[in-house]
Amino acid sequence: MSKRPFFLRVDGVLKKIDLDEIIFLQTAKNYVKFHLLKTTLLVRTTLAEALEKLPPDEFLRVHRFFVVSVNHIDKIGGDMLSLTGREDLIPVSRNYFEKIARRINALGFDVPDEEVRDAGTAH
Repeated sequence: MSKRPFFLRVDGVLKKIDLDEIIFLQTAKNYVKFHLLKTTLLVRTTLAEALEKLPPDEFLRVHRFFVVSVNHIDKIGGDMLSLTGREDLIPVSRNYFEKIARRINALGFDVPDEEVRDAGTAH
């Protein structure tokens, strides 16, 4: 994993964090909680704005209130996922489940027929 800096405005200053340390994000009224490996930071922003700034291949929206780092996902069930080394269970919305399974390398996941047809015609 690389040490890529990312800045969050916390308590009126820009605080540098490593993207690899972000485990998940959670909405909290007008704020977003950035759950990191060793701490949690509260930033005044929306989840959509935070997700827009993060690398799309590394972070997934899994629920209306949650974004997770793909690198920290351990298990994904139909309506919950667990994170490596954490007790947190993150809810997964039905609306996001298929999108998640397509974005990660998942074997044994059935993609709807229309998706298979579209994939077969793309070159």
